[in-house]
Amino acid sequence: MQSSTNPTATERAKQVRLMVFDVDGVLTDGRLRYGSDGEIIKTFNVLDGHGIKLLEQSGVKTAIISARQSPIVARRAADLGIGTVLQGIHDKRTAFDTLLADTGLTAQDCGFMGDDVIDLPGNDPGYLCSQRTPTGMWKCARGRIMWPS
Repeated sequence: MQSSTNPTATERAKQVRLMVFDVDGVLTDGRLRYGSDGEIIKTFNVLDGHGIKLLEQSGVKTAIISARQSPIVARRAADLGIGTVLQGIHDKRTAFDTLLADTGLTAQDCGFMGDDVIDLPGNDPGYLCSQRTPTGMWKCARGRIMWPS
């Protein structure tokens, strides 16, 4: 059976030195549950966590850029060893550019995984973009991502 993975995306993935993740819908199932005290409860996937630890062990640094602000995200990131956690960020492109400046990396050294319109890359950013595309998102995302998942 042949792989349906874009060979260009596979080659680009080999160059990634920093992988950046959105949280809701990427590291979680996308649902938000509210506790009786108003606290948002998120469910993280243990397999995603294992994958992030494997990335770190292979030398790829990891970071989070999320539009929401949540103490549980900081806790999960700490559990996984994710050093850079940027929350409450709606302009993810600017945050990404700042992260590049802080790390000395280029866009070609990075990957990003998101699931919403604000996670789509800007004009020709050069980084590997994987998008978890909900049904209504696919038409908007098509042609702008390298690795749909």
